[in-house]
Amino acid sequence: MRFVFIHAERALYPVLVLCSVLEVSRSGYHAWIDRARSARTMADARLAVEIGVAHKRSRKTYGSPRVHRELRAGGSRRPEADRAADARGAASRHRGSGVSAVRPTRTTRIRSRPTSSVASST
Repeated sequence: MRFVFIHAERALYPVLVLCSVLEVSRSGYHAWIDRARSARTMADARLAVEIGVAHKRSRKTYGSPRVHRELRAGGSRRPEADRAADARGAASRHRGSGVSAVRPTRTTRIRSRPTSSVASST
């Protein structure tokens, strides 16, 4: 997370200063940049896309249990789908990307008053 922050802020501050403040080495930061993305990171990126699609398909009403079921039904491997259903679930994975639940609009039913049995018998 520190390297991600440094990478995001390097346009505003020198890398040397950011590394010093966050107590990381510059060589570690540059090694992180040159390193290939891990299989887990790429799997998480694919999972995030699948979660977003499932969430959008449900008109943003599905929570993590339903998204998890949909991912499993769609053929996602067990560990990936289970990671989607953990305590952090879809909410934390997509908080920054604008995916959030929308409560369905409720319509109120206008009920007619029941006719009184006394009024109808007279």
